Amino acid sequence: MINVYIIITKDRKLAELEINKISKKNILLSISKNNWQIFIDNLQKHLNLNILGAQENIVIYNIDLLNEKYIDQLVYLIKDAKKIIFFIANSQPLYLEDKIKKEKIPHKIINLHSITNNSANFAKYIKQFFNEHKIALTPKLLNFLQENYKNNIDLLINDLERFNFAIKNNNFNDIDKQIANFFTLIPNVFKIQDYFLSLQWTLFIHNFKKIIQTSSNQELLQLLSLIIHSLIKIYILKNSPNYKLRNSYFYIQKLKDKAQRLDNETLKKMIAALATTDAKFKKFAISKEEIPEDIVFNLLFNFRY
Repeated sequence: MINVYIIITKDRKLAELEINKISKKNILLSISKNNWQIFIDNLQKHLNLNILGAQENIVIYNIDLLNEKYIDQLVYLIKDAKKIIFFIANSQPLYLEDKIKKEKIPHKIINLHSITNNSANFAKYIKQFFNEHKIALTPKLLNFLQENYKNNIDLLINDLERFNFAIKNNNFNDIDKQIANFFTLIPNVFKIQDYFLSLQWTLFIHNFKKIIQTSSNQELLQLLSLIIHSLIKIYILKNSPNYKLRNSYFYIQKLKDKAQRLDNETLKKMIAALATTDAKFKKFAISKEEIPEDIVFNLLFNFRY
């Protein structure tokens, strides 16, 4: 039996999918050098829970933060564990690998960088998903998906899951057309949101204008609602850390990253700018082509005053 898996990837969603192939019930622990003892106490608690029959395995993030001293202590704790331990690393943790080998702990290294950094492997990953659902991709569609999602496998996986749900609940006649439509719209929506949350106004306006051409008024209102709700969740994470959002761990981590970059005053002004444009559009005070510039104008006006 393999006791330890070292998964090398910068894409948390990809790590999550790989873990779920091996274990469905897991406890997530994140390392912080500032709270090392708290982490160790939590780890020991979950390791000891096995005595009571708990089946959850343990996923440990941020292994890259640790120096040799911390890794020595960590490996000592898990070497006799009765649970599976997953270590998630951004880059190859050579000292950890060496330490585990010396302790003769059964382990496996899964390097997922080979998917994200190699176009042939990326194409193979996409084809495998559609093959599993008995859908034959044309070379043109495969190239389209590769180009649309290059350097963003996290978004690809999210959309593949949504597409999987869609094909289970619909009878598609023209599958090629459905794939093209689905994967053209969804990535742009999330890119637009990310540009706005990152305060990249030029990219936000440019990509919003692209999606306007293929979106109905209702779809544009849904996009505005999506961004507003994301901002509200970021505000909650900043100001009510104990509040439990009903979202996946990986989605919440992304919001937390944005929360660190945006202060409360900026969040309020961003929400107000979107709400103002939303109200104008619903009252036909502006056309859909004017939406992105109106949002940015409102926001810059709010920043000034």
